[in-house]
Amino acid sequence: DHPLVSAARTAQLSDPPVSREYLNEDGSGELGVAARIAALGWTVIVEQPTREAYANAAALQRQLVVAILVVLLGMISLGYFFGRGFITPILALQRATSDVAAGQLDARVDIRTGDEFSDLGDSFNTMADRLIQLQEDVKRQERHAMFGRIAAGLVHDLAHPIQNIGNSARLLMRDDEDPESRETFRRTIDRELATLKRFLDDLRNIVKPQPIERFAMDVNGSVAEMVESMRTEGERTGVSIEPRYGEGPLVIEGDRFALGRVYRNLITNAIQATAPGGRVAITTARAGNRVEIRVSDTGTGIPPERLSAIFDDFMTTKRRGLGLGLAISKRIVEQLDGTIEVESQVGQGTAFTLRFPARDDLSAQQAAS
Repeated sequence: DHPLVSAARTAQLSDPPVSREYLNEDGSGELGVAARIAALGWTVIVEQPTREAYANAAALQRQLVVAILVVLLGMISLGYFFGRGFITPILALQRATSDVAAGQLDARVDIRTGDEFSDLGDSFNTMADRLIQLQEDVKRQERHAMFGRIAAGLVHDLAHPIQNIGNSARLLMRDDEDPESRETFRRTIDRELATLKRFLDDLRNIVKPQPIERFAMDVNGSVAEMVESMRTEGERTGVSIEPRYGEGPLVIEGDRFALGRVYRNLITNAIQATAPGGRVAITTARAGNRVEIRVSDTGTGIPPERLSAIFDDFMTTKRRGLGLGLAISKRIVEQLDGTIEVESQVGQGTAFTLRFPARDDLSAQQAAS
C-alpha cells in the first residue's frame, strides 16, 4: 500500500490531513499529503517532489547564509579599520621606545591621529630631544672634568722633574762644585729626563697605541730582569722586593718590551703604595693552561668605590699623576690575549694578577733567544 493510504485510514475523521516524506518507486524523494472525504468515502492524496517543495526554503537558507557572511565580513573590516587606527600608534611608540632604550636617541614617532595618541607621540619626541640634550650636557661636564684632571696631572707630573732639572742645571754651572757633586747633578738630570720621556710616551700611547710584536718569551726570565732593575728603587724607599718563580720554563707568546712596561708600572705602583718596612711580592706560576704573574703589596689598598674604575684612562689612586699607567697596562695585556685582575683591601694591600695562555708548543730555547 501507499504509505499515505494506511496513515489516512487510521486517522480519525476530525484529524487534519496526514503528511509524509518518502521515496517513490524510482528512489526520488516525495512530499505527500492525504485527506479523507467522509461523504464520498474517498482518500485524496497530493504528491510533490521534495526538491520542488523545499526550493523556496533552500533559496531562503542560502540567502540567509550569504547575508550572515556579508555582515561578518563587514564587521571584520570595520574592526580591522578601527583597530588598526588604534594599534598602529601603539606599535610605533613601542618601536621607538625600544630604539631609545638601545641607545638610538634620534628615534622619533610621527602620529597624526589628532587625538590622545598624537599628544603622546609629541610628548615622546620632546622627551627624546631632552635626552639628547642631557647626554650632551653630561658629555660636556665629563670633558670639563677630564680636562681638569689632565691639567692637574700635567702640573704635578711635569713640575717636579722640571724643577729638579733646573736646580741641577744651575748647580752644574757653578765652578765651585766638586766633580762628584757635578756627576750627581748630571745623573739627576738624566733620571728626570727619563721620567719626562716615560710621561710623554704614556700620553702618546693613549692617543696612538704602539704596535705589539709577538715572540716566544720566558716569563720567569722577563720578570727577573725587571725585579733586578727595580731593586734600587725598593732599597731607596725601604720596601723589600720578594720574587718567587714557578717551576720549569713558563713560556708565553708576548712582547718583551711591552710587558716590561706593564711589570714596571705594577711594581712601581706597589712600591709607591707601600710604607717603609713593607714588602712587594712578585710571583709566577702555571695554572692549568694559563701562566700567572702576580704583583702584590702590603700597602694602603684601594677603596672599593674606586676599584671598579681603576683601569680607566685618567683614573689614579695617587695624589698626583694622570693615571695612565694601568689603562695602558690593561690595553697591552688584552692585546696579548691576556687578562688583568685586581684585588684590594684598604689597609692590607693590593694584588694585580696577569694571566696569559701558556704556549707549550714553543720551546724554552725559542723563548730564550
